[in-house]
Amino acid sequence: MELMTITAYAQRRGIARNNVYAALNDGRLPPSVRHGKKIDADAADAAWAANTDTSKPRNSVTGNPKMCRRRQPKPDLPATTDDTASENGDSESAPGVGQTLNAARIRTELAKAARSELELRRLQGEVVDAETVRKSAFHTHRVIRDLLMALPARVSAELAGLTDDAECYAVLEREIRKVCEQIAEAVEKPVPGMRGRG
Repeated sequence: MELMTITAYAQRRGIARNNVYAALNDGRLPPSVRHGKKIDADAADAAWAANTDTSKPRNSVTGNPKMCRRRQPKPDLPATTDDTASENGDSESAPGVGQTLNAARIRTELAKAARSELELRRLQGEVVDAETVRKSAFHTHRVIRDLLMALPARVSAELAGLTDDAECYAVLEREIRKVCEQIAEAVEKPVPGMRGRG
């Protein structure tokens, strides 16, 4: 005795699940083949063969009655489907096709929502493109380096003529302040070759 769900039995026979329910309802499969929500596959096969009307015209290719298409079972899909899940009373534990498709749809919708939220935050100026940040940082560091490297050449002649420490300190402080102001101005300007910040 091999017990299986109605869905699995229909897949085994290559027919629609509704055909098995119809056979159970119209008496071609006796109630004795049914055990709860499962059926005895061996007894059902015997009853199916005994109660099938062979006088009906058959398709010459498949051997099935005309106007009756047999559903071919799909080999990659598991036999467990939503019908099995409902028969077991646990719709979450069955790894059926519907649940795989449902999970894929959920992942797609979550990805779309995350992308939309990120785009909104970008438009509001809360996030920026990583490449924009890299270019901006490179430009800022280059400006700082150039201004600092130009400082000795600019003040060396003036400092050479000074003998008082206080005067040297004042000249250096003035020039460093100028460099800091120039850096602040340069950082506020848009980076050449890039769209505006924010």
